[in-house]
Amino acid sequence: MKKFNFIFTFLVFGIFVLLLNPLYETNANKLDPIVDIDTLPRDYFIMVDRLKPGDSITSQIKVINKGTLNFNYNMWSEYVKGSKEYYDSLYLEINDRNNNNLYSGKLSEFKGLKNTRNLLIFTSEILSVKVLVPHEIGNEFQGLSTDVKLLFNAMGEEQVGSSNEHPGERLPNTSTNSFNLIAIGISLILCGLIFFIIRYRKSKITKE
Repeated sequence: MKKFNFIFTFLVFGIFVLLLNPLYETNANKLDPIVDIDTLPRDYFIMVDRLKPGDSITSQIKVINKGTLNFNYNMWSEYVKGSKEYYDSLYLEINDRNNNNLYSGKLSEFKGLKNTRNLLIFTSEILSVKVLVPHEIGNEFQGLSTDVKLLFNAMGEEQVGSSNEHPGERLPNTSTNSFNLIAIGISLILCGLIFFIIRYRKSKITKE
């Protein structure tokens, strides 16, 4: 009778473990750290082939954090094709949505913002970009065009260390040891069944 109670306890405990951790239950794993920066628009931005000396044109660009890490980003310009002289003569001004100036100077000398920008996960910000044709350039530049890229680079806060102003938020680790508990529960049930079968066969043989 004591052996039967012991086996029964094994079975009940194993079933209890499985009920607490059902096989169909899934648990969220820690997200992989991904740095993913996007901009809108992506390709076409500003057309500067119809500007006269003294003219300027302003456009907006949306910078989006689509990854799983807060990141710091910067941007710079790169000449692609067209009139290099025209490119070298243009001026650039970049402001944030609060009209804080991030850069002001020649387009050809734009190698980065004054300070890197911080962008939290699932957020975005809009930058105002103004291109100016200076008054002093000659009329010989009229009708010329130039193609320029605005390039962006982002680095996750876990890679560069946390920022005092915008500390990086650690992703929650929601993984559990459920599979270990399930394995233990199944093992206990199997052991209980084996002992039960052995006990049953022995009692049957004894009766015969």
